[in-house]
Amino acid sequence: MPITRGTKGGYHHPNQAQDYRDGYPNGTDNPELNNNLAFYRNELPSSPDGDFYDNIVRTWWGQYSLIETHHAYIQWLFPIREQGLNPEAHPLQPHEAQIIKNDPILQTRVRHAYEFFLDFLGMRLASDGTLSRSLKWKKRYKNFNDSFHNYLRVTRVLKCLGEVGLEHLKLPFLKFVIVEIQCHDQLENAEDSMLDYWFPTLRSDEELAECKAFNKALEQGGIAALQELTAAPTTGPEATEATPTNEQQQPETTSTTTSTSAAEAPTQEQPTEEGDPSWPKWLTEDEPPLDSDYEDEEEDQEEEDNNNDEKESEDLPMERVVRPPTYPKRWITDERYKETQDLVKQGIEHTKHHDAQEATICFSRALKNLTGRPHYSCTIIEERIKAARVTCYLNRSECHQKTKQWDLAIADCNAALEINPTHVGALCRRANYLVKFGNKDLAWEDAKAAQEIDPDCNRVKDSLELLRKVSKGRKGKH
Repeated sequence: MPITRGTKGGYHHPNQAQDYRDGYPNGTDNPELNNNLAFYRNELPSSPDGDFYDNIVRTWWGQYSLIETHHAYIQWLFPIREQGLNPEAHPLQPHEAQIIKNDPILQTRVRHAYEFFLDFLGMRLASDGTLSRSLKWKKRYKNFNDSFHNYLRVTRVLKCLGEVGLEHLKLPFLKFVIVEIQCHDQLENAEDSMLDYWFPTLRSDEELAECKAFNKALEQGGIAALQELTAAPTTGPEATEATPTNEQQQPETTSTTTSTSAAEAPTQEQPTEEGDPSWPKWLTEDEPPLDSDYEDEEEDQEEEDNNNDEKESEDLPMERVVRPPTYPKRWITDERYKETQDLVKQGIEHTKHHDAQEATICFSRALKNLTGRPHYSCTIIEERIKAARVTCYLNRSECHQKTKQWDLAIADCNAALEINPTHVGALCRRANYLVKFGNKDLAWEDAKAAQEIDPDCNRVKDSLELLRKVSKGRKGKH
């Protein structure tokens, strides 16, 4: 089959798009090929000169030169049914795609990979699938606009999403790019690839027609057409996905949530108002403020945030509130996160040497460092920060337990369970502390809840044994 060159770079088989939309009617499945599954399970590194999945999506994040120049990882990170230019990466087999579809963990890993790639392009993904510009969008957009081989990568990414059950993420991406091209004169070099190769990755005829109509309307009418198509006036590119069109109405709660996301990355057409409490300063900055900027205001930060939040919720219309009521202004930078890890290690060392007071100080400082907004906003980093906070709360609860401050120990377990309600360790710890605190009924509830989650866990068995002894009147020492 002859190969043709796209209008602005990249090579394509002319019938590949239709084969993809038809589900590869002449395709075969080799049950002995499972390299893509092994890679996504972190059992096999990409090749040549690659790495394991976990290392790529975590340690490669933000290393844009590496991501740009390394050409072998993309076929592993986003496998499709077609053979790519990397002979060491196997095409995705139908049985592999089905396993990923049915495994929520593997499917989440594909979504994380998608977030990783979007950051490279200068975009970020919200939990509802909508997109907005990332903090470094200007430099990333310039690279994306001028690096035509990345258009081939986008085609691969979109096809992969459809193969593994994430088809619903394609339309928000395409509409976001349409708005950037037609309304904001960004990524104009990508228009030909978008029309000829990205649009055809939509397997639904209705979505394809909707996408083409949306592009035509904005091409002819620009921002005015966008405002007419959406439920509320908009000046930023992110609002395309934030507000449903007249043809596709969404529940009111969805539009409220996504309108908040729409304001998170203002563009040049979106001026800010000095002193407006609904527009935090960090939203207008390309780079996060230095940690030293907060040294003089850390003591008053929490009170100031609470006051501003009350004013926002009382005096401002909902669509102008651009951050949740308890959203602090501080940034969790890479340096701050590393300092947190060092504090946790110090706290553990103090605990080993029976210095509960110093350990408590270390864990408290670590928790303070983990209060704020991540420098890079993505699901992976947000989940990592949540896990670190749970660890700090539980370690600090152990310190309170050593000093027999049962109420404080229980409070820290409560905080950990607010973040992760199914954390077995937190449930067992709280059950043990409740026994010491004199509330056996609640302790039984926690122990039984932990048993339902992980009946084979030794910590669960120890908690249940302690409760049985207490119920028989053989209480341990206080």
